[in-house]
Amino acid sequence: MIEGIEAYIKYDGKDFGIIYLKTPFFTDDLPRLGRVLDYVNESLGEVICIVPNLGFTPTATSAGAVKGCVIIYRKKKAQQS
Repeated sequence: MIEGIEAYIKYDGKDFGIIYLKTPFFTDDLPRLGRVLDYVNESLGEVICIVPNLGFTPTATSAGAVKGCVIIYRKKKAQQS
């Protein structure tokens, strides 16, 4: 959980990390996405890209919808003294 939001770090590598955030109600979930992006920027590093996970959700049409987002970030380098 990140900031009380169901978003999970799925990869925690040396230079990069990947977070997955479920967004079954995409437009309603945009504030949650924004809070997670703020958290990444303030605490983890620089957001490199956001990749949508497309598929069927409770509000999807026959074309589908965004059911989640993958956030890829470059980790902050350790401060040298």
